[in-house]
Amino acid sequence: MAAERPDNRDALSGLGYSALQSGNLPDAEQQFNLALSKHPDDISAVEGLGYVRYRQGRDAEAISLLRRVVTQIPDNTDARDVLQKLEPPTEAAPDAPEAKAPDAAMADVN
Repeated sequence: MAAERPDNRDALSGLGYSALQSGNLPDAEQQFNLALSKHPDDISAVEGLGYVRYRQGRDAEAISLLRRVVTQIPDNTDARDVLQKLEPPTEAAPDAPEAKAPDAAMADVN
């Protein structure tokens, strides 16, 4: 399909996902980047590139790409699952000191 229609959005992303599933990260990266150069709004290619970045250990880039995906497709559980692995919890750690009120904090200084 890609040979017949080299600019086809689905074909380019499909080749990227095929390479990703086989563990060929350089080819997957190349296909997703090609897809995005021709179709910058291709959320499937954005997602695929996010997974490539995750597997490459490029966490900040993976987070940025996958956040873009869940912003557009909030019920994308695959992207959300990877984001949960990458992003630290937003709640305070159980043994972290509690924040003091401004007055209480000033009392410690005096």
